[in-house]
Amino acid sequence: IRLALAMFPSDSAKRIVILSDGLETNGNAMEAARLAQATNVRIDVVPLPGQQGPEVAVTNVQLPPTVNVGETFDVTATVESTTETTAVLTLLSAGNVIKTMSVTLKKGTNNFVFSLSANQAKFTDFQVRVDPATGSDTFYQNNELAGFTNVTGPPRILIVNSQPEEIAALLPALQTAGIQADVIAPGDLPIGVAPLAAYRSVVLAN
Repeated sequence: IRLALAMFPSDSAKRIVILSDGLETNGNAMEAARLAQATNVRIDVVPLPGQQGPEVAVTNVQLPPTVNVGETFDVTATVESTTETTAVLTLLSAGNVIKTMSVTLKKGTNNFVFSLSANQAKFTDFQVRVDPATGSDTFYQNNELAGFTNVTGPPRILIVNSQPEEIAALLPALQTAGIQADVIAPGDLPIGVAPLAAYRSVVLAN
């Protein structure tokens, strides 16, 4: 509903037609409908047959967008179920199984957490798959969902300096803190945002 409201041209009559089984999956439909009413947008509804049988689905996968190499982080999976059942929850990356856990699902929302350690600097995808007990699921197509994170290497800074003795104490301190530093002369400073984006900070030493 909110997407439709945002897409309407400003100089046209506005009408939304919703084909739905009435089962809310994300957001607040009533709140969005009241917003449509307040802006004089008509909503018509075509009811669809309700879902038959039990259903289990992975509805959300949350993880930090960026982590550092060696950092521990959590992948949180949300599983919705219309019935109480057991299931196997599997975490995969690039098609390879990373972790599995046997879980008990209650009716409604179930949250589970996988704790991982970032070992290699790269853009990494994760998939969470739920395999419920036989007879407790109707549509297998919604049993898997993916999330992504960018694993970055150790933090790097750029030091711009023309006299090495001025940073003689700074470099060892940075190395002790696990921070890598590149040193360049002022005349070699790159122009533009793109070449500087690889650095967490730029230090102009004197």
